[in-house]
Amino acid sequence: KTTDTLRLCIQVIDGDTIETEELKIRLIGIDAPEKDEKYYQESTDFIKELILNKYIDLEICSVRPRDNYNRTRAIIYLEDININTKVLSYGYAKISNIQPCHLNISSEWQQYEDLAKKNKIGIWKE
Repeated sequence: KTTDTLRLCIQVIDGDTIETEELKIRLIGIDAPEKDEKYYQESTDFIKELILNKYIDLEICSVRPRDNYNRTRAIIYLEDININTKVLSYGYAKISNIQPCHLNISSEWQQYEDLAKKNKIGIWKE
């Protein structure tokens, strides 16, 4: 587990990509709707409400810290809240099929996606 120092979130690209002054960050373990997909705006707005212009902590993937687009791969925390799983539990992303680092997402995070499905919220409304 590599924890970084606090960084200010200055931009939200979409529901699974943000920027700080120094880094473009891809939230690992989740897959949010892309710009041309349904619920893109809701997912993006949800992340904005949570972390835009706030200081966040990063748990950067030690196994593969960068993705193919040179984004830093990380779990984001606002205080002690795991933002990646919060997005899943509110239905604004699904579990990514790309296995992130040290996590076994299917067993550790499935409960968050299942909660959103059960409550029929976000992308699971229909």
